[in-house]
Amino acid sequence: MSTETLISRLDGCGVKSLPPYGKDYLDGLPGSHSLEVVIGTNGWGFAKRRHKITLVLPYDEDPQNYRWPAHEYGALVYERGQYCDDRLSAMAKTLLEAGNPFVVAIREGLARPMRPDVYFYPEVKYVAA
Repeated sequence: MSTETLISRLDGCGVKSLPPYGKDYLDGLPGSHSLEVVIGTNGWGFAKRRHKITLVLPYDEDPQNYRWPAHEYGALVYERGQYCDDRLSAMAKTLLEAGNPFVVAIREGLARPMRPDVYFYPEVKYVAA
């Protein structure tokens, strides 16, 4: 069964839909090496410029409204535009609940090479870097 057929059947059963670019991400597996998500007011532009498939949480949406994939290597969340600690925490919590072993967040303008800004693990709310 194709990914598109499976998605349309799940969507028809009241199951949450994938986030924007979610189908492209699933179609690209197993070649994807991580799950990348962008949130914030500048999220769409960031995702469109990337060479790698990056899922988008639309700015006014709750992450719980979508069915997020999980990846064994964890998830990377980029926050672009206006910062919101509660929104970032909600996104990380949702990705952890989806089965990602950890979430690393990088905020625009704050990231330093090889040093993400915030780490999220299932056991703790967050750890500032």
